[in-house]
Amino acid sequence: MILQPPSNIFDMTKSLMKLQEKYLESIRTDYKLSRIEVIIITFLHNNPAHDTARDIVAFRMLQRGNVSTAIDSLADKGYLTRHPDTNDKRIIHLKLSDRSIPVVHAIEKKQDELISCIFEGFSDDEKKNFASYNKRLYDNVLSHLK
Repeated sequence: MILQPPSNIFDMTKSLMKLQEKYLESIRTDYKLSRIEVIIITFLHNNPAHDTARDIVAFRMLQRGNVSTAIDSLADKGYLTRHPDTNDKRIIHLKLSDRSIPVVHAIEKKQDELISCIFEGFSDDEKKNFASYNKRLYDNVLSHLK
């Protein structure tokens, strides 16, 4: 079965990413951060167990060089700190600093606004069904990436 727009998941994903960028634009401007810097701050806040540059590259599918440059910039601006792994000094863990707290709060506020926008007019049951379907889709995608 071929899904037609607006059901086409690829078009929907691209549109959601554009809408998210639109919602986060004011944060980039207010805090003078690049798009990838906002992505990294958001990722580290939402995924405390995945705190290395390698994790960011793998999960967000970003270019290693771009991530490295953005991490250097965020460290220089005081938004994150680096800590060597206790067992393997080649692994560097990233931790958001207290300076990032206002940025994180601003991102959370914008993400809440985005979610409200996306699910406008949806009932609680429809939201639960969507979450269930979305998890199944994600699990299917991950299983085929292995």
